[in-house]
Amino acid sequence: MSRLSPKPAAWLNTAPWLKSRPVRALASALLFLAFLAVFMEVKASRELSLADALAARGLSADAAVHYFRSLNWYSPLGSSQNAAGRLAALGDSLEAAGDREGACLAFLRLRSALCAARSFYMPRRDLLELANGRIADCLARERLGPAAAPEDLRRERGRFLAIYSAAPVMNEGWYLAAAGGFLIWTLGGVLAVFRFFKAEPSLPFTRRLHAARAPSICFAAGYALWILGMAFA
Repeated sequence: MSRLSPKPAAWLNTAPWLKSRPVRALASALLFLAFLAVFMEVKASRELSLADALAARGLSADAAVHYFRSLNWYSPLGSSQNAAGRLAALGDSLEAAGDREGACLAFLRLRSALCAARSFYMPRRDLLELANGRIADCLARERLGPAAAPEDLRRERGRFLAIYSAAPVMNEGWYLAAAGGFLIWTLGGVLAVFRFFKAEPSLPFTRRLHAARAPSICFAAGYALWILGMAFA
């Protein structure tokens, strides 16, 4: 054997289970999830930085839009969590400054993003309850006008609060289907590309497609499952 030829790693020989297909598939899935987490954090951080810059310049409406976009890249940790808190703080500051319409819009964006991020649990229930209360206040004042009696405002606020506090309908089964379908779709696409180009270059195009048939089927099935899960979740 030539000195320049690569030698197999000794630790692979002592741990043959590392070369099994299920282990490699699991490792690929974990690497993909790690890539996805980093990708989401980069996107959320970029939007958060832009929102902070706009807020520092006094452009509250534009800042609220970018806080909302950062929060849409939701993850349990990281920049999206900071965006949620800062969007709530922005809504409070707008209300204190007398801009009730801007404050209401900020809290509506906060509620919308948190509800969109729900899966097996509702994220940031503390901020969601805060947003529900502020939205109910805003809608009650808008409906009854500034001359409304305090008891009428309380009654109308309670009515709106009951509507917005109602737990959104969640179907955990379809959420699982959407998440699993997305993972199968992306991994199937990556494996199909590798199988296609890994095949012997001299083979006809149809034979190379045939070599990638299994991951291509997974790609199509995962995409269909993802669409169905998104539609019915």
